Amino acid sequence: MPRSFKLTWQPGGDGRSGRWRKKNLGKAYYFDGGHGKSDRDAYYRAVEQWEAKKTEVDAAAPRQYQQEYEAEISVWWQVYAWSNRHGETATAQLAYENRNDFGLCSTLPFSSPSPRMIASEVCSSQRQSNCRTT
Repeated sequence: MPRSFKLTWQPGGDGRSGRWRKKNLGKAYYFDGGHGKSDRDAYYRAVEQWEAKKTEVDAAAPRQYQQEYEAEISVWWQVYAWSNRHGETATAQLAYENRNDFGLCSTLPFSSPSPRMIASEVCSSQRQSNCRTT
């Protein structure tokens, strides 16, 4: 059974030695070919370099629907904060539940609202000198 390669060998030309090539999302990436196609060490090094490069490229690429997802997070955070500032506990609870429904648990700075945090937020938003959080 023939071996399957993760990279494609590209023979050299015009005084250039051969190299390993990988195409990803329409762009070609080249890696050192060592002593030729049969140089396994060079191939394994090229595969390692490719995997590192792929991780870098994937991290830099915008994810599909990322902006819409972040906008949704922002909306529910704003609803949650406004509701807490204005004493709308039912709306705050709805926003908190929707936050959990969308998997947004890690987006708020705390996992569940505490009365002390709500009072602190109300005080800071209204800048009243007579507010107390204790």
